[in-house]
Amino acid sequence: MYDITDKGYTLPTVLAMQSVRTAESGANRPLVIRGLNTHTQTTGDYVLKYRGAERMDEAACGRELLASFLAGKLNIHVPHPCLIQVGDLFLGTLTNHKDYGNIKKSKGLNFGSSYISGNSNLMSGQKLSLFQQEQAARIFLFDLVMENGDRRFEKPNMFLSQKNIYVIDHELPYGFSAILPFLRTNDNPWDIGAAEIQAAQKHFFYRTLKRNDRINWTAAGRPFLHIDADFWTRARDLIPLAWMNRHDFDTVRKHFTAIQSNFEEFKAQAWNKILQ
Repeated sequence: MYDITDKGYTLPTVLAMQSVRTAESGANRPLVIRGLNTHTQTTGDYVLKYRGAERMDEAACGRELLASFLAGKLNIHVPHPCLIQVGDLFLGTLTNHKDYGNIKKSKGLNFGSSYISGNSNLMSGQKLSLFQQEQAARIFLFDLVMENGDRRFEKPNMFLSQKNIYVIDHELPYGFSAILPFLRTNDNPWDIGAAEIQAAQKHFFYRTLKRNDRINWTAAGRPFLHIDADFWTRARDLIPLAWMNRHDFDTVRKHFTAIQSNFEEFKAQAWNKILQ
């Protein structure tokens, strides 16, 4: 895990050198690539979610990056994000790739992350240790806060590595930001409504967490209180200008802060309305 507010934190820029393979999962069919970290001058493997892929564009890259920053600050395991530079030399190695046309559209900066080897998919009904259930609780709260309906039974968007649960794929709009202001019916985002309950019941961890009184929900929710003004300033400064939609960024910040200010009520509603 990492924290962008730590002194000395650097968001790496990686120069794409060669493709290793196409990732087996993910609607965007990301590439596992070998790249050069321009800060440390070391090579390594990374996951490249190129901008020309389905559901990816500059705004989606910004959402991915902000969600990764939030997850790291919330003590949720997420592959460390980076900026991947796609240039002509890299494109020249992919002329026979079936997605070459879309990859070519992605010249310039793209969202990427460190590749974590030895990972395995989470399966529906898989038995989790108490340690993993506590991670699942924090992920569930994160998705509930962000109204992320894209982590379902049939589509976990997670994997296991060294007994830790990692979250991935946050390019879709957060639920609340996709609603036009004049169509919003709830001015208090900490009040969990029928739509949020229905979405939460489809969450991958719903069955694991329902009526689960072994989990320390106070501990699970504590990191949500650590998101402060310094975090939002740092996140804004780190997101590339071309990826920054200030309206969307401010909407996310305002939504998160409103729930944070009423977090005990929000957490109680999550238990009483969804998990009880």
